[in-house]
Amino acid sequence: MSTQINLPAHELTKAPLPKFVGYFLWLGTVGFGGPIALAGHMQQDLVDKRGWISKEEAKGKRLVIYNLPEDMPGRVAIDLLPGPSEVLVLADDSANPRFVFTAKLWQKFMHDPSATVEDERAVRAGFDVLHKAGKLGAVLLQFPFAFHRDAQTTAYLETVLKRFRDYPLAVEVRHATWNDPEIFAILREHNAAFCNIDQPVIGRSLEPSQEITSATGYVRMHGRRYDTWFSDDPEVPQHERYNYLYSAEELSPWADRIRAVGEKTRQTFVITNNHYLGKAVVNALELISMLKATKVQVPDPLRLRYPELESIASNPPESPTLFPLGNRM
Repeated sequence: MSTQINLPAHELTKAPLPKFVGYFLWLGTVGFGGPIALAGHMQQDLVDKRGWISKEEAKGKRLVIYNLPEDMPGRVAIDLLPGPSEVLVLADDSANPRFVFTAKLWQKFMHDPSATVEDERAVRAGFDVLHKAGKLGAVLLQFPFAFHRDAQTTAYLETVLKRFRDYPLAVEVRHATWNDPEIFAILREHNAAFCNIDQPVIGRSLEPSQEITSATGYVRMHGRRYDTWFSDDPEVPQHERYNYLYSAEELSPWADRIRAVGEKTRQTFVITNNHYLGKAVVNALELISMLKATKVQVPDPLRLRYPELESIASNPPESPTLFPLGNRM
């Protein structure tokens, strides 16, 4: 997958397209801190340092979606508040027709339910661009662990489902009180997918599942950092919650669950959210290999850092190395 600031064709002569593709593969693998941090880095690096993009062109703040390798999932997750000028999806012959977005609804609607009508307009301004282009796979309503089920919270969930019913919806809850047939029935009534999650199972946390409540299946894997998941220590960086690499043994049961969900749904989204240092990409490739029972294309930066990918890599290294792959010094 590659994303870049939208440029007219003549502007691409500042740097060959393969360089752009390589740059964003690298950035997607090693970058962390969220879209806003990455956007700031790209502004400094591509505009100010490398000069690949002019300041005038960078002001467009638009995204171009290029073809994905066959082995890579054609999806991107949006985790910020986009506007119509920030999102442009190319749906012509040069775009991958399988490419769709999943987007998480602004946390103001779930973590701090105080959203206004103006907030809703701002959210819709971004989502509608994707929805009208047929590229919005799902909007995720992700509620925190503190959102326990009772009459009031159930009513609020239904309110949000009705409020955004014109989008394809998925609901992620993390507390075990939501694991109830009545809740699954409500989601089916609103044609909303239940998000099956993997998380540290602490106290009354939801355990792994394979529930289906719509024609869309949804799975989200957060890692299993028990020591940092609920940490309120200011000295612990936020990304440490997701600094976890699943083992093949931990992924195997999830491959079975994903396969079972996929057999009964029209489409299934699997999001690996253990994003620190490219670990989400590593585990995504391993899951794809398990589900397809075949080897997959592995970018060189990943295979150099994660030797476990060698056994599933379909492509040889781009250049020979003097030292064994996987040196993490």
